[in-house]
Amino acid sequence: MKIPRSLAVLWYDRPMIYRFNEFQLDTRLFELRHQGKLIPLEPQIYNVLAYLLNNRDRIVSKQELLETLWEGKIVAESSLTTCIKDARKAIGDNGQDQHTIATIHRRGYRFVADIEVISDDSNETGDHAGPTSAETRIESSCLNSIDDLLS
Repeated sequence: MKIPRSLAVLWYDRPMIYRFNEFQLDTRLFELRHQGKLIPLEPQIYNVLAYLLNNRDRIVSKQELLETLWEGKIVAESSLTTCIKDARKAIGDNGQDQHTIATIHRRGYRFVADIEVISDDSNETGDHAGPTSAETRIESSCLNSIDDLLS
């Protein structure tokens, strides 16, 4: 999964499991689960959902999402709209009910569902094994890239 550089530090620095409705979003494993069952997501849809969840205390503008998640690539606003629609579909929400992702007219989006945040270190669910060697290599590679950027 391609992780935008602007998000990599945040996700690797503070891996979390977010519980909302009957879902869990794990920022270490980049997974969304519904009642324990893995929900396949395209990387950009996962990124939109995770970004909104992580910024749930405020309205996130469309422009911020485009600049942060597409890293300056020129994309049509319809790409973001499609990602929001697909993220809503994955979590059982839609543009009319908006019980999880709300559209704030002319402002942006906000994650509005009640959540429980669990530090990934606690792993109290016991559902996740440790990272695979491939995940460890990817995480190590990303962290090295981040270190290079920060030095």
